Amino acid sequence: MALRGDLKDMSLSSLISINCNEMNQARLVIRNQGQEGALLFEDGNIAHLVLDSQEGEELIYELLTWEEGEFELEQGVPPPKPTVTTGVVADAGRGRWKEECVGPPIACRG
Repeated sequence: MALRGDLKDMSLSSLISINCNEMNQARLVIRNQGQEGALLFEDGNIAHLVLDSQEGEELIYELLTWEEGEFELEQGVPPPKPTVTTGVVADAGRGRWKEECVGPPIACRG
């Protein structure tokens, strides 16, 4: 069963932080103004990012700008393939994100 909600009530950075801290394998789908993005987690790390027909780690910056829309989180969904090769280290608790080369996949913990 998927958890559904509104990004106004729970931000994307909070959702990422929860999945990272709990070391989840999950798919987080977000929808905003006709666009759909997905973040797939493996062992709490972001391993795959999709925005409409695009894939890759650089999409995180666009997705983090979404303050409105809906989300759906489904546990136990493995990433189909890794599209994240360099790291984007998340400090989601403080709402800050910075790019670092930490190796695959995107590391949510430092």
